[in-house]
Amino acid sequence: MKKILLVVAHPWYETPKSFQSNLFENLFVTGVGAYAALFKLNSYLSVVRPDFIVTVGHCGGANDNVSAGDVIVVDSLRSNDEKLKKFGVVELDLGKEKEIRDRVVSDLVARFVGEDWNCYSGQIESFSRKLVTQRSEIHSNAIAVELEMYSIVLLAKRYSIPFFGAKIVSDIVPVVPCSFEEQIEKIRSNVKATQPVIDTVWKVVRKIIQDS
Repeated sequence: MKKILLVVAHPWYETPKSFQSNLFENLFVTGVGAYAALFKLNSYLSVVRPDFIVTVGHCGGANDNVSAGDVIVVDSLRSNDEKLKKFGVVELDLGKEKEIRDRVVSDLVARFVGEDWNCYSGQIESFSRKLVTQRSEIHSNAIAVELEMYSIVLLAKRYSIPFFGAKIVSDIVPVVPCSFEEQIEKIRSNVKATQPVIDTVWKVVRKIIQDS
């Protein structure tokens, strides 16, 4: 079996309910934010080398084609952070990683038939601050925004570790900014409601990776 490292930012809201740490599958919690992920995970990977890195969690939808609960399987990443954006857009590998991504998307699309959720593959933009307040801040190529994944991918590339990333939409970034409290309340409500989706994604991903 392959050694899979599941990387999440928040242990309560983003760890799949069915996850069980064992000899081959371990959990690593980065904490919230691009730099927390970069520094903590780098220290870990300098000592421990998994066969595959998987990250799941929540994101903000960047257009009206996605809804809360939809799964975004990342195929490229960009950073909005002034220091990190110098590394440019990171395109994920087109070999074995793409085969796994395609199989996951196909499986999830089939599972979500008749449900309120869907699955898409696309670009995610990582921000270094905790809340994106309006859609004009987001690059037009990105379909979702979050905080940690760009850092995680940079490290996966640095240590030559295959990577899979998926985020579940917890809110839609507004065109016209709403109040901070209103946006946070939507996120909190949807994070709880979409917990089963995170669990489904993990079950699908781990099986496909272990069978590959």
